[in-house]
Amino acid sequence: EPLNFDEAMKDKRWRQAMEEEIKAIEKNNTWELSSLPKGHEAIGVKWVFKIKKNAKGEVERHKARLVAKGYKQQYGVDYDEVFALVARMETIRLLISLAAQMKWRIFQLDVKLAFLNGYLEEDVYVEQPMGFFIEGQEGKVLKLNKALYGLKQAPRAWNTRIDKYFQDNGFIRCQNEYALYVKTFNNGDVLFICLYMDDLIFTGNNPNLFEDFKESMSREFDITDMGLMSYYLGMEVKQIENDIFVSQGSYTKEVLKKFNMLDCNPVNTPMEGGLKLSKFDEGEKVDSTVFKSLVESLRYLTNTRPDILYAVGVVCHFTEAPTSPHLKAAKRILRYLKGTIDFGLFYSPSNNYKLVGFCDSDFAGDVDDRKSTTKFVFFMGDCVFTWSSKKQGIVTLSTWEAEYVAAISCTCHAIWLRRLLEELQLLQKESTKIYVDNRSAQELVKNPVFHERMDWKHVDIPIREGEALVVLASIKWLMDLDTWLAFVEINYTGNFLHNKRVKSFPYQHLTYHSSQKKMRVRELSPSDGNGSSTNEDEPLPQDADYINVLSLSDELETSILARFPRSQHWKLCFLNKRFLALSRSGEIYKIRRELGFKEPSVFMLVSGESNWWGMEWPFMSSKKLPPIQSDYNFEFGDKESFCAGSHLLVSGKEIDGAVIWRFNSIKNEWRKGPSMINPRCLFASATCSAIAFVAGGLDAGTYTQVLDSAEKYNSESRCWEPLPRMNKKRKFCSGCFMDNKFYVLGGQDEHGKDLTCGEFFDGKANSWNLIPDMWKDIVSQSPPLLAVVNNELYTLDASSNELKVYVKGTNTWKTLGVVPVRADAQGGWGVAFKSLGDELLVIGAPSMPHIVHALSMYTCCPDPDDEKLRWRQIGCGSIQLNHFIRNCAVMGT
Repeated sequence: EPLNFDEAMKDKRWRQAMEEEIKAIEKNNTWELSSLPKGHEAIGVKWVFKIKKNAKGEVERHKARLVAKGYKQQYGVDYDEVFALVARMETIRLLISLAAQMKWRIFQLDVKLAFLNGYLEEDVYVEQPMGFFIEGQEGKVLKLNKALYGLKQAPRAWNTRIDKYFQDNGFIRCQNEYALYVKTFNNGDVLFICLYMDDLIFTGNNPNLFEDFKESMSREFDITDMGLMSYYLGMEVKQIENDIFVSQGSYTKEVLKKFNMLDCNPVNTPMEGGLKLSKFDEGEKVDSTVFKSLVESLRYLTNTRPDILYAVGVVCHFTEAPTSPHLKAAKRILRYLKGTIDFGLFYSPSNNYKLVGFCDSDFAGDVDDRKSTTKFVFFMGDCVFTWSSKKQGIVTLSTWEAEYVAAISCTCHAIWLRRLLEELQLLQKESTKIYVDNRSAQELVKNPVFHERMDWKHVDIPIREGEALVVLASIKWLMDLDTWLAFVEINYTGNFLHNKRVKSFPYQHLTYHSSQKKMRVRELSPSDGNGSSTNEDEPLPQDADYINVLSLSDELETSILARFPRSQHWKLCFLNKRFLALSRSGEIYKIRRELGFKEPSVFMLVSGESNWWGMEWPFMSSKKLPPIQSDYNFEFGDKESFCAGSHLLVSGKEIDGAVIWRFNSIKNEWRKGPSMINPRCLFASATCSAIAFVAGGLDAGTYTQVLDSAEKYNSESRCWEPLPRMNKKRKFCSGCFMDNKFYVLGGQDEHGKDLTCGEFFDGKANSWNLIPDMWKDIVSQSPPLLAVVNNELYTLDASSNELKVYVKGTNTWKTLGVVPVRADAQGGWGVAFKSLGDELLVIGAPSMPHIVHALSMYTCCPDPDDEKLRWRQIGCGSIQLNHFIRNCAVMGT
């Protein structure tokens, strides 16, 4: 490879490579000729030359890259934000593991001149490149329209561009891995994209999607189709039938050759047993530059070699002032690699594909600062995909403290992995098993009373008051009890990360019995590995009593507990006395509303079902509510539903008359009453936090009298309060809450005439105000389908299947697009159209005519100024329900 421009000009291949680079830049409209404005300084450019090789070491092409001298840029003048996201290595390995498990193929794309596609927000000027000056314009500079390699903001500009492209094409960016994108199709097909700068890998369950994706990418960018993933980020990937093997054999040989160790004698272990290195070790000083280069090369090998992770971590501590003992330890790792060049990661389908973790610690392993080392590893099935070996940030005084801190770090990582797996559609329904080999650490986890007896003065505050709460599942940003309501077991067979041997001894098995909702702890012998008791008549220990989180102030403890998602509340009720009391009184939901938490739940009654179904955010599963103990007339008659606070209210008619059944989501039970002041049906309703409003409708006693009365329900006092009468009598009308006012739209008057006016109730003025012609442009056989998102009113026009937004300034409706369900099939009946926080929710029959009985649910974040709707399909668990919705209500507490 040439070191400078003059040397490259002597070779025809490099001259051709430079010409190709300039043509690509000009074709991309990267720059334009300009005079340098006053106050600006032109940034220099230079040529960088690289010979591209494949996994076998064969030359593929000669690459010349024009690079800006970004080190001359000034912050705030010609660059601002520079951070750009790339995929984590464990995410890439997890995607490979998923592909092997599902027997998918992984493909690879390379975006040519990727950084040149990013648009710049700043004015940046560069000098004309050497060898390509424009004749007669040598004194001018080039103003960049798009990014150039070497600019500080180039990676971020490219990341912004590719992110916008993916999201515009229906991909969802994962919230726990921003470089991972998922696109789910209506027929169940899924496509995963993992991005590392300009290198993309993708996989999915339908090979036909791959060609569509590549064609779409080629229309937007200049790409190179690399085919099956075979060489990615220095990793060699072999996809053999249903298995995938990942290694770095070629890179290992390059490292051995670079440090003259290609002919060395191999050893069986990467590190001598019991070796303790210190920065004060006597020995001859070695070149720190060479030592740093060696350590960095070894660190990159840990992407596929967890067996050298601990040894590499040890030698990393001595890069500033290495001596001969440190170099000897590093070279021993090279000798170990010499005998294991072909080692790597083998991914194959597993019969038990779920997340399992192991953690351990090396107590006071660093002889200089006496800090311990945390180590953990996680498997999906039989395949390892993430590991860590890192020195702890505190000094622990005993082995159990070191193990406890290691368990905390392992738990944090497990929670992140569970959330990532959920976005990859690998929801971990069961508790995650984490194996810990220290009984004292287990006892501390199980019984937080020990915290009061411990002296934590030597422990850093973030560990004592923050991470200790993690293990007890009580900190706001780690909200997953499943990780520690788990299987904790002594691993008496040893630990492959430590290479240490431990004696065999009994262990304890901590299980969570979902049927009894209690904790049980029992002693097991090593021979009884399956967890069954050898003596069936032996009594089990008594169930553990309720426990408090820690000795925290009541205010702090309540604030922490209020931040747990509602889906975890039933678990906390069995762990914490305070939460149980707050839940029973409903106080916890008041606190959550004050803190601004909104986790909507959807309740619906579908055709053919006698029980209501409920789904809680994030809508990965559904549950059947207890049956309503009512009569035949109520079950099969018409009903209306709405929510207030933590109550779902269902209005209908029994044989004895009109009645309201109230479902308490906290206690998971139905209770009758209280009835409305004026019982009614076919009325308008809307919810604002703990208050529900109803207005109009037909009198429930006669079913002939059209009402103009209104009232509101308070879920905290469980009382109804009358409101002033409306200006118009209405039936078949609908309501919504917008601008802090209760709106009623559409419907028919007492003569059966369609009403085009709307009206709203102003609580401050305690009066109704009429809005003429608010509903004049929309025709519907059913009550209006209304929803309010971000204080904007939307409707689903059942006659045209179109989503429309209300323009307040002109009192008109604007069409945004078509919804993905068929509202026109039954004239608007059987379809649910609701607001779901910042999204719209629509439920009903899918728009595909060949799917006639399936229930489909979609959400989107509408924008009144953007007519391009991006609908996202969500599931309702594994339950198959009829698409005709009889009743639906959303609870937003």
